[in-house]
Amino acid sequence: MQGARGQRSESVRRANLGALVRVLHAEGPLTRTELGDRTGLTRSGIRRLVGDLVDAGLAVETRGESAGHIGRPSPRVELIPEAACRERLLRN
Repeated sequence: MQGARGQRSESVRRANLGALVRVLHAEGPLTRTELGDRTGLTRSGIRRLVGDLVDAGLAVETRGESAGHIGRPSPRVELIPEAACRERLLRN
């Protein structure tokens, strides 16, 4: 039974990664907070999934812009279009 549970969690992880990529593709660079707001995923889930995308070379986190708020600006997550195209070509 353990194998089935592992497969389910992997399919959920892939679905959540897909949701992040779709939102980033449609809306462009967003902060992790904005990604959470749009996807309904938890902060820790967003952190792990963004880390997976960055580790895979599919996204980068860039320095956020100050919007007149006090404190450090939140980094923005941005897809690397060339990497996504390369990944698709390697899979086919």
